[in-house]
Amino acid sequence: MLQKVECRVEPADGGSPTCVTKLLQKPLAKWIDFLYGPFFRVIGFFYRSYTANRARVAKLKSNEKVAAFLKLMAILILVGWILIWFLASDESRTRLVDDIKQSIGGFGTSSGE
Repeated sequence: MLQKVECRVEPADGGSPTCVTKLLQKPLAKWIDFLYGPFFRVIGFFYRSYTANRARVAKLKSNEKVAAFLKLMAILILVGWILIWFLASDESRTRLVDDIKQSIGGFGTSSGE
């Protein structure tokens, strides 16, 4: 489909490239959309998902019962890990600490090395 484009060079500005810019604007926009459009669409999808999830969490945390439940679960998990620590043998404690250090990364080497 051909479009008729009329270009006029105005003598006052010495022949500005506005005509050429108008001709290249649409194909350039198509190429930019073709090359970078999918990337920005994916980023937009993840951003929308992130903001929707943060909004849901904020709504849940604003409910006093849900907030109290989440705090209780965090405390129970902490108490559970403390019990595992105290009831474990010395070898298991060392292995547990080494595994945690290795999973976090950069905090030391395992005792077996």
